[in-house]
Amino acid sequence: MYILIFLIFFSFLLLVGSLIFNKKMNFNKEKYSTYECGFDIINIARTPFSLRFFKMSMMFVIFDIEIILITPLTFTFSNTNILLMMLIMMIIIILGFIFEWYQGSLEWIM
Repeated sequence: MYILIFLIFFSFLLLVGSLIFNKKMNFNKEKYSTYECGFDIINIARTPFSLRFFKMSMMFVIFDIEIILITPLTFTFSNTNILLMMLIMMIIIILGFIFEWYQGSLEWIM
């Protein structure tokens, strides 16, 4: 309980200290513009991101994490529970991939 009170007090102290000792922020339009190199902005920098790129990147991350988790387990095959756990994890991820494929969300041009 004392640790929780100390952590709350310390975080509050850091917050108040940063607000007190912070230099005045100079809210200059040029400083916070998209480009500071002297050129004027041609168009808006926040263009919408394609959902197809997001889906492909998420699939890459999921399969990359799968490989990261499975690779160390291949060196410790002394227990059959590890093999069963790897197999179940791979089946779940592959079934999810097949589901995405059949729904057509992995098609690039619809």
